[in-house]
Amino acid sequence: MDEFIDLDVIGALEGSDKSSTFRFAWDYLRHYEALFAEYRDAPINMLEIGIGRGPSLRLWRWFFSRAEITGIDINPDCLQYAGPRVSVEIGSQIDPAFLDRVCERAPPTIILDDGSHVYEHMIFSFEYLFPKLAPGGIYVVEDITRHSGPAAPSQPNAKPNVPEYFLDIARRCFARGQVPHVQNLPDALVQTIDRVAFIGHAVALHKRDPARNIARGVATADAYLAAQETNPDLHENYAEWLLRHDGPNDRAVIALRHAMLDGHTNVKRRLLLAETLLRDGQAAPARAILEDIARARPGNHQVLFYLATLQLELGDREAARTTRDLAYATPPMSKDLRHKFEQLIP
Repeated sequence: MDEFIDLDVIGALEGSDKSSTFRFAWDYLRHYEALFAEYRDAPINMLEIGIGRGPSLRLWRWFFSRAEITGIDINPDCLQYAGPRVSVEIGSQIDPAFLDRVCERAPPTIILDDGSHVYEHMIFSFEYLFPKLAPGGIYVVEDITRHSGPAAPSQPNAKPNVPEYFLDIARRCFARGQVPHVQNLPDALVQTIDRVAFIGHAVALHKRDPARNIARGVATADAYLAAQETNPDLHENYAEWLLRHDGPNDRAVIALRHAMLDGHTNVKRRLLLAETLLRDGQAAPARAILEDIARARPGNHQVLFYLATLQLELGDREAARTTRDLAYATPPMSKDLRHKFEQLIP
């Protein structure tokens, strides 16, 4: 494919209202060009809800060189827009069995909702389909401003408008649990959202990808550390990075050995060592380290939270509750950390 592209002009040629050309155009394509760039030549599945006259199916086939595009619509006439790398499925965006079948056939990495624009449909589709999105995937909801301002249709049961729904999700993502739950949205779903971006009249939600490219990170860290003077803190931080990203446990152990060469075994290094022991199945020495830390640091809330998480990994819920109660008994504790404790040990 050509190095220089302009997705907006292709949308205009196809007569898509996603372009910037027409009187009632939404001007999305300039943003989508950057938003979807990493997947342009990747063998992904894209799902678009709402086909209309089919222009966006054609422009997606042009933009994505290897993607399989699936469009869904309730209008059987849309079957005519199927073609090379483009499938059309007839069904409703609020039919779970239909959505399951579509996603099972072509697990989506990108989902774009340009469907009914009915409040309940938009929210149902998002909450049902976002968990089915591939890690690192993108979910876009278009034309959300139809539900905003004085011209917005009234919502039954005093539901907030669509922009407020997604704004609330954004608030909950960046406020780390300090914003009241205005929406009845499961924390488990919110925690899978990596970032939220508002694009004109649309919103794009990126899904977390816990399986980062560990091999690339290890190679980068090894090269960086080799070029630095001996610094135990760098190796300590490297061990923590490996543990947080589920990297090779043996590399984390090596990093901690380097961190402890100066003979200084601070609390964090000992906690990291306990975690590597747990991952290696050595529960007894890990437990001994944790119990020693608990006795020595009764008032350090961050240490106690880390300790409780490892005690839970050991399967010792009673010890984790004791650690939590010890943390609660030594104020002041930040609201953020209290919320974390409440989520960890209800």
